[in-house]
Amino acid sequence: VADSYRPEDDEDGRPPAEFRALSQIPRSTDLATARESLRERAYCQSDDPRSLAARWRSRSRIARLNEDASLERLLRCDTFSPSALDAYLECPYRWFYSRAVHPERLESGFDESAQGSFAHQVLARAYTALRESGIERITPDTVDEGHAAVQAAWEAVNADYGAPGTVLEKSERHATLGWADRIVEHDASFAVGFSPNVLEWSFGFGDDDAIDMGGFKLRGIVDRVDSDSAGRAIVIDYKRSGGPSAANILKKRKIQVPLYFEAVRKGLGLEPVAGLYRGVRVCEDRGLVLETAAISGCFKSTDVMAQVEFSDIVEGALELARAAVEGMRSGRIDQKPFDSATCAKCEAFAVCGGSR
Repeated sequence: VADSYRPEDDEDGRPPAEFRALSQIPRSTDLATARESLRERAYCQSDDPRSLAARWRSRSRIARLNEDASLERLLRCDTFSPSALDAYLECPYRWFYSRAVHPERLESGFDESAQGSFAHQVLARAYTALRESGIERITPDTVDEGHAAVQAAWEAVNADYGAPGTVLEKSERHATLGWADRIVEHDASFAVGFSPNVLEWSFGFGDDDAIDMGGFKLRGIVDRVDSDSAGRAIVIDYKRSGGPSAANILKKRKIQVPLYFEAVRKGLGLEPVAGLYRGVRVCEDRGLVLETAAISGCFKSTDVMAQVEFSDIVEGALELARAAVEGMRSGRIDQKPFDSATCAKCEAFAVCGGSR
C-alpha cells in the first residue's frame, strides 16, 4: 500500500507501472499481471475455456445490432404496443430479449401474469353480463347483482381454463374471485356519473385500425373505458399489484395510460379526464386525474392535476414513446436498466449478466 504513495524520486520509490483505461485492450508486457495476460490471450481468439470466460467478462456493455437484415426489419416497424415501449424504456436489452428474441419457456405454470389475465377475463365477462341485463353501472342498490355476475363469470372462465394443474394454481384461481368482488364493491361509489361502456377494447391488430401517434402507430388492449353523457372518459388499466402515481408516470417511465389517452381520443371520440391503474388485490387507484373532472375514487390527492400539469404529463409520455421507437428502429439494445432493481426479475438476466 505504501508503494502507491511514495514519491517517484524516493530511493524506495514506487515500482514502475503503466496506467491504462479499463476499456483498453490489454497487452502482454513485462508489467502485465497474470489476469491481464489472460485477457490479452482472450482477445486473440483463444479456445482455452479460461480465456473464453475472460473475454465474456470483459465484453462491451454498449450493444447495438449490426446485422443488416435485422436492422431493415426494425426500420420497417411502425406499430408498437405500450407494453413494448414500457419494456424498452425500462431496459433496452430486456425489450430485445423478451420481445424481439422472444424465447419460449420449457415449462409454463400459472404465474402472476396468468393470474392477472384470469382476473381480467372474469371482470370483462361480469360487466358485459351486467350491461346485457340492463345494469349500466354498479350502484349501492345493485351490488348484489354485481356479485352474482362475478360468480357466474368466474365459473365460466374457470371452466374454460380446464382443471388446475396444481393445488397452488387452484388456490390462485380462486383468489381472483375475491379480487373481482372487491372491484364490484368499490364501483358502487367509484366515479359517479360514469359507466363502463367499453370493455377490453383492442385496436391496431387489424390492417388499418392502429392509432397514429405522430412518428409511429399504437396498438393495444384497453381493459376498460368508463364514459359519461358529456363524452368524457376514464381510462382504466387493471393491475395485480397497483400502478404508478401521477408523479411517477414520467419519473419511472410508465407511459401506458397516457398513451391510451390519445388512442381513446382518436379511436373512440371521447375526451379522457382521468387514467387510473386500479389494483385488484387491494383497493387502490393510482394514476392521473384532471382536477376539474371531480371524480371519486381510492386515488391520492397528489394524483389530481391541473390542466397544464395534466397536459404536460401526456406530452412527456409521447416524447418518451417517440424516443423509445427511435432506439428500437436503430437497433440500440444497451444493457442499461433505468432502475437496477429491474434485473432481479428480468428474464434476460442469465444472458446479459445484469447491470453490474
